[in-house]
Amino acid sequence: EIEQKITSTDNVNKLMPFVETKVDEFLRVKLSDAFPVISMFIGENTIIAGCVGIAGSAKIGKNCAIGGAAMILGHLSIADNVIISPGSMITRSIKNSGTYTALMPFQDHAAWLKTAAKIKRLK
Repeated sequence: EIEQKITSTDNVNKLMPFVETKVDEFLRVKLSDAFPVISMFIGENTIIAGCVGIAGSAKIGKNCAIGGAAMILGHLSIADNVIISPGSMITRSIKNSGTYTALMPFQDHAAWLKTAAKIKRLK
């Protein structure tokens, strides 16, 4: 009986607004209250999808959106109003607002190295 209640689509749909409100409150209020240092590095109204990696002491501006599985490497900064596409690897600071994508095609490693070298030579 309990299993039916917790797996029922209707019950889950009824609970989702409550769960989303609690998660949102935790992320926006309680987490920054408990760890104020977080708000020093991630700007207000910035949303970060799942599986995003943020390394070093990266500083992310206000009103940004970072797509799932994006990687932000090193001690860099990202301006306000930046959108980073899912799966992008950011290796240097972003100084202007806009949408940024850093994706490479899936290839075996040797072919990928050749493609990367060709792209690097483009002007």
